[in-house]
Amino acid sequence: MENNQNTPPLISLGEQQPLTYQNEWLQKFIDDNKTKEAVNLFYKSMNVDDMKIIANELITNKTWIVLNFSGSPITAKGCQYLCNALEKNSTLKHLFLSFNHLGDGAQFVWELLLTDKNKTIQSIDFSQTELTDNCIDKVVGIIKKDRMRYISLDDAHLSKDGKQQLRQAAIDNNYTGVLYL
Repeated sequence: MENNQNTPPLISLGEQQPLTYQNEWLQKFIDDNKTKEAVNLFYKSMNVDDMKIIANELITNKTWIVLNFSGSPITAKGCQYLCNALEKNSTLKHLFLSFNHLGDGAQFVWELLLTDKNKTIQSIDFSQTELTDNCIDKVVGIIKKDRMRYISLDDAHLSKDGKQQLRQAAIDNNYTGVLYL
Protein backbone atom coordinates (compact mmCIF):
# COMPACT_ATOMS: atom_id res chain seq x y z
CA MET A 1 0.00 0.00 0.00
CA GLU A 2 1.32 3.44 -0.88
CA ASN A 3 2.15 5.94 1.81
CA ASN A 4 -0.72 8.37 2.29
CA GLN A 5 0.11 11.81 0.90
CA ASN A 6 -1.26 13.37 4.10
CA THR A 7 0.89 11.27 6.41
CA PRO A 8 3.99 13.18 7.49
CA PRO A 9 7.21 11.18 7.27
CA LEU A 10 8.57 9.56 10.37
CA ILE A 11 11.23 11.49 12.21
CA SER A 12 14.60 9.86 11.79
CA LEU A 13 16.36 9.42 15.09
CA GLY A 14 19.73 9.21 13.37
CA GLU A 15 19.31 12.68 11.90
CA GLN A 16 18.60 14.30 15.25
CA GLN A 17 21.11 16.20 17.29
CA PRO A 18 22.72 14.13 20.06
CA LEU A 19 20.44 13.86 23.05
CA THR A 20 21.23 16.66 25.47
CA TYR A 21 17.99 16.29 27.41
CA GLN A 22 18.29 13.97 30.39
CA ASN A 23 15.66 12.48 32.63
CA GLU A 24 17.37 10.76 35.54
CA TRP A 25 14.21 8.93 36.63
CA LEU A 26 13.59 7.58 33.12
CA GLN A 27 17.20 6.54 32.61
CA LYS A 28 17.17 4.68 35.94
CA PHE A 29 13.85 3.08 34.97
CA ILE A 30 15.34 1.90 31.66
CA ASP A 31 18.48 0.60 33.36
CA ASP A 32 16.37 -1.28 35.94
CA ASN A 33 14.15 -2.78 33.22
CA LYS A 34 16.67 -3.50 30.43
CA THR A 35 16.44 -7.26 30.87
CA LYS A 36 12.75 -7.54 31.69
CA GLU A 37 10.27 -8.71 29.08
CA ALA A 38 7.43 -6.40 30.14
CA VAL A 39 7.94 -2.67 30.59
CA ASN A 40 5.14 -0.72 32.22
CA LEU A 41 5.09 3.05 31.76
CA PHE A 42 1.40 3.11 32.68
CA TYR A 43 0.33 6.68 33.51
CA LYS A 44 3.88 8.01 33.51
CA SER A 45 4.23 11.54 32.22
CA MET A 46 6.15 11.25 28.94
CA ASN A 47 7.17 14.32 26.96
CA VAL A 48 8.64 14.28 23.45
CA ASP A 49 12.21 14.18 24.74
CA ASP A 50 11.34 11.23 26.99
CA MET A 51 9.96 9.44 23.94
CA LYS A 52 13.29 10.01 22.16
CA ILE A 53 15.05 8.29 25.06
CA ILE A 54 12.63 5.34 24.97
CA ALA A 55 12.89 5.16 21.16
CA ASN A 56 16.67 5.00 21.27
CA GLU A 57 16.46 2.16 23.80
CA LEU A 58 13.91 0.29 21.66
CA ILE A 59 16.29 0.27 18.71
CA THR A 60 18.88 -1.78 20.59
CA ASN A 61 16.87 -3.59 23.28
CA LYS A 62 16.32 -7.27 22.50
CA THR A 63 14.41 -8.31 25.62
CA TRP A 64 11.35 -6.07 25.74
CA ILE A 65 8.31 -7.97 24.49
CA VAL A 66 5.55 -5.88 26.11
CA LEU A 67 5.54 -2.08 26.23
CA ASN A 68 2.69 -0.35 28.05
CA PHE A 69 2.21 3.39 27.51
CA SER A 70 -1.44 3.35 28.63
CA GLY A 71 -2.43 6.67 30.14
CA SER A 72 0.88 8.34 29.32
CA PRO A 73 0.30 11.63 27.50
CA ILE A 74 2.08 10.70 24.28
CA THR A 75 1.88 13.30 21.53
CA ALA A 76 1.79 12.73 17.77
CA LYS A 77 5.49 13.64 17.58
CA GLY A 78 6.32 11.24 20.40
CA CYS A 79 4.43 8.55 18.52
CA GLN A 80 6.56 9.29 15.44
CA TYR A 81 9.72 8.60 17.45
CA LEU A 82 8.19 5.41 18.80
CA CYS A 83 7.26 4.14 15.33
CA ASN A 84 10.67 5.01 13.90
CA ALA A 85 12.27 2.87 16.60
CA LEU A 86 9.77 0.06 16.05
CA GLU A 87 10.87 -0.14 12.41
CA LYS A 88 14.24 -1.30 13.74
CA ASN A 89 13.00 -3.37 16.70
CA SER A 90 12.48 -7.09 16.16
CA THR A 91 11.41 -8.26 19.61
CA LEU A 92 8.42 -6.18 20.78
CA LYS A 93 5.16 -8.13 20.40
CA HIS A 94 2.60 -6.20 22.45
CA LEU A 95 2.07 -2.43 22.42
CA PHE A 96 -0.46 -0.75 24.70
CA LEU A 97 -1.40 2.86 23.93
CA SER A 98 -4.83 2.97 25.56
CA PHE A 99 -6.13 5.99 27.48
CA ASN A 100 -4.05 8.33 25.33
CA HIS A 101 -4.78 11.39 23.24
CA LEU A 102 -2.59 10.47 20.30
CA GLY A 103 -4.55 12.43 17.74
CA ASP A 104 -2.70 12.15 14.44
CA GLY A 105 0.00 10.06 16.08
CA ALA A 106 -2.08 6.90 15.72
CA GLN A 107 -1.73 7.08 11.94
CA PHE A 108 1.99 6.36 12.30
CA VAL A 109 1.30 3.14 14.20
CA TRP A 110 -1.28 1.94 11.66
CA GLU A 111 1.07 2.77 8.78
CA LEU A 112 3.93 0.91 10.48
CA LEU A 113 1.78 -2.20 10.88
CA LEU A 114 0.15 -1.98 7.47
CA THR A 115 3.41 -1.67 5.55
CA ASP A 116 5.03 -4.51 7.52
CA LYS A 117 7.91 -2.30 8.64
CA ASN A 118 7.57 -4.16 11.93
CA LYS A 119 6.57 -7.81 11.65
CA THR A 120 6.83 -8.78 15.31
CA ILE A 121 4.01 -6.76 16.87
CA GLN A 122 1.08 -9.11 17.40
CA SER A 123 -1.20 -7.06 19.62
CA ILE A 124 -2.13 -3.40 19.82
CA ASP A 125 -4.40 -1.65 22.29
CA PHE A 126 -5.94 1.68 21.30
CA SER A 127 -8.92 1.43 23.67
CA GLN A 128 -10.18 4.67 25.21
CA THR A 129 -8.34 6.80 22.65
CA GLU A 130 -9.50 9.50 20.31
CA LEU A 131 -9.35 7.41 17.14
CA THR A 132 -11.95 8.25 14.55
CA ASP A 133 -13.27 6.63 11.40
CA ASN A 134 -10.28 8.10 9.53
CA CYS A 135 -8.33 5.00 10.57
CA ILE A 136 -10.91 2.43 9.38
CA ASP A 137 -9.27 1.70 6.01
CA LYS A 138 -5.88 1.09 7.62
CA VAL A 139 -7.36 -1.18 10.30
CA VAL A 140 -9.26 -3.12 7.61
CA GLY A 141 -5.95 -3.57 5.77
CA ILE A 142 -4.33 -4.90 8.94
CA ILE A 143 -7.26 -7.29 9.51
CA LYS A 144 -6.84 -8.59 5.94
CA LYS A 145 -3.20 -9.43 6.64
CA ASP A 146 -4.35 -11.59 9.61
CA ARG A 147 -0.99 -11.10 11.35
CA MET A 148 -2.25 -9.24 14.41
CA ARG A 149 -3.57 -11.55 17.13
CA TYR A 150 -5.24 -8.81 19.20
CA ILE A 151 -6.62 -5.41 18.22
CA SER A 152 -8.47 -3.37 20.84
CA LEU A 153 -10.37 -0.28 19.74
CA ASP A 154 -12.87 -0.38 22.60
CA ASP A 155 -14.39 3.06 23.27
CA ALA A 156 -12.16 4.65 20.64
CA HIS A 157 -14.77 7.11 19.28
CA LEU A 158 -15.50 5.03 16.19
CA SER A 159 -18.94 5.42 14.65
CA LYS A 160 -21.44 2.55 14.44
CA ASP A 161 -20.78 2.37 10.69
CA GLY A 162 -17.02 2.29 11.26
CA LYS A 163 -17.33 -0.53 13.78
CA GLN A 164 -19.59 -2.43 11.39
CA GLN A 165 -17.01 -2.07 8.60
CA LEU A 166 -14.38 -3.58 10.89
CA ARG A 167 -16.68 -6.44 11.95
CA GLN A 168 -17.48 -7.18 8.32
CA ALA A 169 -13.79 -7.11 7.36
CA ALA A 170 -13.07 -9.62 10.14
CA ILE A 171 -15.86 -11.91 8.88
CA ASP A 172 -15.00 -11.54 5.18
CA ASN A 173 -11.33 -12.27 5.78
CA ASN A 174 -11.78 -15.08 8.34
CA TYR A 175 -9.82 -13.03 10.86
CA THR A 176 -8.60 -15.41 13.53
CA GLY A 177 -7.41 -12.83 16.06
CA VAL A 178 -9.35 -10.96 18.73
CA LEU A 179 -11.00 -7.69 17.73
CA TYR A 180 -12.49 -5.55 20.50
CA LEU A 181 -14.78 -2.75 19.47
